[in-house]
Amino acid sequence: MSNRVYWHACNRTNERRNSLNENRIMDTMKKYNPNIYRYVRIRRRQAFTMIEIILVIVIIMTLAAVVGPRLVGKSQKAKKDTTRLQMNAVKMALQEYEIHAGRFPTSSEGLDALIKRPSGLSENEWPSRYMDKLPRDSWGEPFNYKYPSDNGMDFDLISSGPDKKMGTDDDITNFEEGSI
Repeated sequence: MSNRVYWHACNRTNERRNSLNENRIMDTMKKYNPNIYRYVRIRRRQAFTMIEIILVIVIIMTLAAVVGPRLVGKSQKAKKDTTRLQMNAVKMALQEYEIHAGRFPTSSEGLDALIKRPSGLSENEWPSRYMDKLPRDSWGEPFNYKYPSDNGMDFDLISSGPDKKMGTDDDITNFEEGSI
């Protein structure tokens, strides 16, 4: 008999021996405790109960009620803060322009004077671009620039805000309290 056949034969014998031993053990246990299957048999759960599902839904709704209001409105505040930062960058470029040219750009020249040399300025007065491109506010609108200012500042820089309409309460400016 080859080794392979012998191994299979031994393996089958061991399997029979093990199953016989298990059967003997179970028969012996049944003698002493007839309810042995209650302890030995594994129960499998088929699905969640309705109470478990309702409990999970209640927990999720509670979390949404607590966390949800904290997140609402954060995106608008972030957009306003981003717009203020962009306005600050424009303000710094305008101040650098004023240092070189000795004046701020006029309202007719506008913010384009930061990226293209206005006519009437020499290369000494406008050595290079002050910005690579003009930024827009967080809502995709260009900033409005006015020189001289009507509000006691060097210039007026205004974003039309979330409603994209000038002259409304949500406008972001460089001359109001808490602005740039």
